[in-house]
Amino acid sequence: MREPEEKREEKLEGHEIRLGGGVGARVERPHGKLYRWFDNFWYHHKWKTIIISFFLIVFIVCTVQMCNKDPETDVNILIAGPTNFAGEPGGTGDLEALLAGYVTTDYNEDGRKDVDIRHYTVFSEEQIKTLEAVELEGGQALYVDRSVSSSNYSNFYSYLSTGEAAILILDRWAFDKIREDGLLVDLSSQLENAPTGAIFDGDGSNSYYGINLKETDLYNEQIAFRVLEEEYIEAEPVICMLSKLVTTNDEKYDIAMDYFKSLVG
Repeated sequence: MREPEEKREEKLEGHEIRLGGGVGARVERPHGKLYRWFDNFWYHHKWKTIIISFFLIVFIVCTVQMCNKDPETDVNILIAGPTNFAGEPGGTGDLEALLAGYVTTDYNEDGRKDVDIRHYTVFSEEQIKTLEAVELEGGQALYVDRSVSSSNYSNFYSYLSTGEAAILILDRWAFDKIREDGLLVDLSSQLENAPTGAIFDGDGSNSYYGINLKETDLYNEQIAFRVLEEEYIEAEPVICMLSKLVTTNDEKYDIAMDYFKSLVG
């Protein structure tokens, strides 16, 4: 039995498809060669393309970040103690400029001699209690957020562990903790003579891991170091060096050691 004309689907010349009585007519246009090539390529190489694209994007992002990265300074110094450099007009800038004057060699050969300071404001429990005992105008007491102080110390210790900064200027209690953790170098093995202010172990040996900064010529001759003294707490800054075992770059460590000797010599 023959189908009625209105129910019959017929493909006409010119690639036109007509559905009964011409209702819903559309023109079927064949895809071009480029589309067919891409469709075939994607079908056969989809996962290869996705993987290669991923690594290409990662490579481009890393390259851009490397190009935009600030140039490394000649020497990095880590300072941790009750001093708040954010409250100073020049921040750490004045101290960085002062310390840059002791850099004798343009180690990274970028045409300048500079020092970068990484600073963390940290308090011991005793210092926090001392601060909270201070009475401000109006009878109000100082308040120190212990959670913030604890977070600052964790961040300080994390950065310390990277070994990026081998030269350390620490408050005395922080120095004692880091020394107990075995992270400092015995300076008696690096310096010919023990300088004034050397902090000996007290076990009868000649070992010392830090130098009382206030007893050095560097501190006494440079007024910029006064920012290391906190308004309410008599800070006891100690200058010391990380152990070479903590650092990841022997060349940078040797540079830092030469610079350290120029500071305390």
